[in-house]
Amino acid sequence: MLIKNLRIENFRNFEFENVEFCDGLNIFHGKNGQGKTNLLEAVNYFTNGKSCKSNLRERDVIKFGQERCSLAAEFLIKGESVYEKIDLGTKKSIYINGSPVEKLSDILGLVNTVLFMPSDIEYVTGSPALRRDYIDSFLSKNKPGYFKLLSSYIYVMKQKNNILKSRQIADGQLDIYNEKLFEYGSKICEVRDKFIKVFDAYASHIYGQISENKEKISFIYKPCIEKYDSREEFLKEIESVMEKEIISGTSIKGAHRDDMTILINGKNARYFASQGQLRSIVLAMKTAESEIVNDTRGEYPIILLDDVLSELDTARREFLLSTLKDKQVIITLTNADVGKLNSHGKYFEIENGRIKK
Repeated sequence: MLIKNLRIENFRNFEFENVEFCDGLNIFHGKNGQGKTNLLEAVNYFTNGKSCKSNLRERDVIKFGQERCSLAAEFLIKGESVYEKIDLGTKKSIYINGSPVEKLSDILGLVNTVLFMPSDIEYVTGSPALRRDYIDSFLSKNKPGYFKLLSSYIYVMKQKNNILKSRQIADGQLDIYNEKLFEYGSKICEVRDKFIKVFDAYASHIYGQISENKEKISFIYKPCIEKYDSREEFLKEIESVMEKEIISGTSIKGAHRDDMTILINGKNARYFASQGQLRSIVLAMKTAESEIVNDTRGEYPIILLDDVLSELDTARREFLLSTLKDKQVIITLTNADVGKLNSHGKYFEIENGRIKK
């Protein structure tokens, strides 16, 4: 999978830019605050039609003082050219090869990227919600039907929460929603469980390479309801917190409370991993994503690296660069870090929202 070119109009601090990418390493360098991360955000927008930055209003990506913005790109997927265009303004419009896309879910899995940012260590150190989002994002793009399943679960949960908040609950009313939450939730848990087992095999092997087999990591699925495939057990668990749910006005148990524990040498990495180990874990996770996509889809995703070389020591940096061969990579660097790359590729400089080859 390759991105051949990108046209940006009024996105973030870019006014109007055209970029032609090479099939290998594309290096964008410049001072901080010039638009390097914005470029990666623009490319990543094509994967699911939204920003990679959470808690963001869509309006916020439109250049200040403008009413709309547009992103357009040509991709090479399985040897075929695919054109995707995204217009943002009073509403969002997405086009594939000139035809409008009716549902956002229709573009999931078409363009695949792996985005690696320094803040990704929060997947290890942060809340369970961040790890769930990480898992759900990958599965939504790579597991057919998962996004629809997840959307159905969230819709039912919101309906149930509205009833809980109203405090006007008729007899048996919640039972209907709990049955649906089990129906969708048990399937979600099953997919997550299988995926994390596969992900663990890939990521732990890669981490062994990074640490020269001196350390070991593992990824363990932690469903909120352990026997998630048992209707009886699920309803029993829900019944046990029913009063708390009514008081709090929200659903306390279910697939929306699942987590993934990451262990390093048998201890929870969230609390015991050093900064260097955290970076190695994330490096292994992102590399695992790339390899799983290639093994299941027959081609590597587009690799997006945002100022990560400054975060890695020499050994980790060399490992990362060794994994990038035969892949298309778009990497951002400060001017001070350009010398650390020592690789052939196509170089661009970004200054105040202008891209110069």
